[in-house]
Amino acid sequence: MARTISQIRQQATAVFVNEMAAAGYVVNPLTWSSVNLFRLIINVYATCAYVQEVLFDKQSAEMLDKLNQLKVPSRQWYKNVILNFQFGFPLIAETDKFDNTGYTAAEIEASKVIKHVAIIKQVNPYGRVKLRFKIAGGDSDGNYEQIDEDVVTALTSYLDTVAAAAGDNYEVEGRPSDKMKNKWRIYYDPLILNAQGGRLDGTASQPVRDAIKSFLKDGIKFESGTYVVVKHIDWVQAVPGVVIPELLECSANYGATEYVPITTIYNPDGGWIEFANENDLEIEFVAYNAI
Repeated sequence: MARTISQIRQQATAVFVNEMAAAGYVVNPLTWSSVNLFRLIINVYATCAYVQEVLFDKQSAEMLDKLNQLKVPSRQWYKNVILNFQFGFPLIAETDKFDNTGYTAAEIEASKVIKHVAIIKQVNPYGRVKLRFKIAGGDSDGNYEQIDEDVVTALTSYLDTVAAAAGDNYEVEGRPSDKMKNKWRIYYDPLILNAQGGRLDGTASQPVRDAIKSFLKDGIKFESGTYVVVKHIDWVQAVPGVVIPELLECSANYGATEYVPITTIYNPDGGWIEFANENDLEIEFVAYNAI
């Protein structure tokens, strides 16, 4: 942003005084008259510098506008736009930028309620492309949270009005999680775990159950969202004391649909999966030396 003429004049005067002092001359600008030669030269310089800075600002703004118009909306571009969406904030007129005037940094950050985005490209039988923008919130512990419908409506309006690429066919989805049911048989080392799956040293009461559930949060990226059975088993295998993890039954559903068995992979419609109830995760513990 261009400095004012007064700011430039003050800075130039200070530099002149310091340079003259270094050469052994004392200069006091307060004694200068309105026709003082040094004063006139500095005023001319300040005016020219101000005009130059204003022209640079104008050129930078024009170049930035041209670059913004030439941006190719990639998946990452759309993801950044959605993650930076500020719920409940006004826009600067005739731009896609939010007006943060008068707001604190904490308030601005709190307005960015969308924490996870998945961009899914689908092509129907007629060759028409549709983009699905799956979004979710999240807490400080990294847990996924369903987005309010008001946020979906506001984001859709923002994209429709100023942000989305012209011609793109898309839909914003803030769906609830898909639901999962598991039945496991865990062969455990009785020197590390007890018959209920707790550590004998008392450091964790349910490490196996915690690991099974944590995979759905930390082992699956929201962006891709693909659940892989063997990766879930490997995740549980890494728990100290687990000798052989056996996933006996695995199924999932979305919305009001029936649960479907999963043998290899599953792509959650909502972008994320969780156990709806604690009894949807059943674990049988068998001491390994009893085999």
